[in-house]
Amino acid sequence: MIDILKTVGHIRELLRSRNGRNAADLEATARDFADAFQLVMTRLDLCQNFLNNGYRSEALHLSQIEPEILEFFQLSQFEERQKWDLLCTEEGYPVAGQPSENALINLNRAYSEDEGVRDLLQEYRALALTNASLLDRITVLRAIHQQDPNNPAIQRNLQDFERLRQKDLESEAIKAHQTGSWQKLLNLSREVNGIPWINSPPESIVAKIDKLAEKAQDFFNQQELRQSAEEVKKAYLTLQFSAVEIAFADFDNWCEMLKVSLEDPISKQLNPVRNWLAREVGNTKRLERIQQQIDKLNLLFRSKNDYVWDKSLLQDADNLAANICKLTGVPLDPHLAKQLKDFKNQIEKEMLMKMVKPIAWILGTVIILALAIGIPMYLSGSAKPGKSNNAPLPKKATEFFARTGPMGHEGLGPFFYPKLTKSGISIPERPLA
Repeated sequence: MIDILKTVGHIRELLRSRNGRNAADLEATARDFADAFQLVMTRLDLCQNFLNNGYRSEALHLSQIEPEILEFFQLSQFEERQKWDLLCTEEGYPVAGQPSENALINLNRAYSEDEGVRDLLQEYRALALTNASLLDRITVLRAIHQQDPNNPAIQRNLQDFERLRQKDLESEAIKAHQTGSWQKLLNLSREVNGIPWINSPPESIVAKIDKLAEKAQDFFNQQELRQSAEEVKKAYLTLQFSAVEIAFADFDNWCEMLKVSLEDPISKQLNPVRNWLAREVGNTKRLERIQQQIDKLNLLFRSKNDYVWDKSLLQDADNLAANICKLTGVPLDPHLAKQLKDFKNQIEKEMLMKMVKPIAWILGTVIILALAIGIPMYLSGSAKPGKSNNAPLPKKATEFFARTGPMGHEGLGPFFYPKLTKSGISIPERPLA
């Protein structure tokens, strides 16, 4: 096989040397180039035939034999190619043809498509060399078919393997059931139902496998239920309410999904835990109610200035305290009891003040009116003096004001001063400043 680079370089030299051309050399070069071109064209046709039948790997392998097809045709299309073909035609030498453009495009596309499945193809070849199980080889072939769905060779191989696999499905399911290989039965059920087949298995085989798989699923469900019950028991040993509640919720979910009744033996084992949870829930709600009553009582203490003080506040405070004692079953907390006592004392004090203030105001008013009316009458003699005092009133009053010191008009005010002086009482005047 010629070296295409050297041949193209020699052709260019011959085209440049118009006068010194050797006819024998020219003919030999033309014949070698045309023969090499024809051999590569033959290989390209074989590659196209492989690609049409889905044997892409074989086509690519054939195309990479020296000289590599795509590289050869790229180098053969040199700039002076048209002049060379014309010269060969004029001299009567063999002329190289032109490759099929579609064949080159298909071969180039095959290289791109091979990039996506190259690793899977290598894995598949390794499985074939190690005589791997039919299921493993089918699994890889399905992955290749998913990446390269238009490859007829892969599709044919997969169909052949699926037919062989269908013959083994029923016998494997019966054997798995007899030996108690429950996981194997579930895997077979997923294989016939959840994996896309080119040619689906017969419905009779699928129905038989599904029936056996139901028993396997029941086994695993019971196993999961027992494991969930064990988790509840472990959490119960810690006596941590939140952990027990979460574990029991998971167990209840399994029971609901599997339609397990409370009379089921596994469920009945957890009755002590279920009763403990109910008590704890009741205690939690009771504690919440206690806290609500305490919060209300504290709110009553803090908001006392917003209330109109009356007996209803005393009743509210007593009711809240009674509710707290009833819920806790013990006497009121000492600190809270002291607050309640102080609160009630303050209410009673405020209520007493509400009652005393009007009475004091009325008594004060009466006294002031009595003084304002009675003293002038007494001093003017309209009132009878007491038996223990026989002295004349003006003289007695004069002696009183003499002892108290000068008061005058400013000291007694504009009301009492004229009344007293008119009654004949002598009142010392204050000296002028």
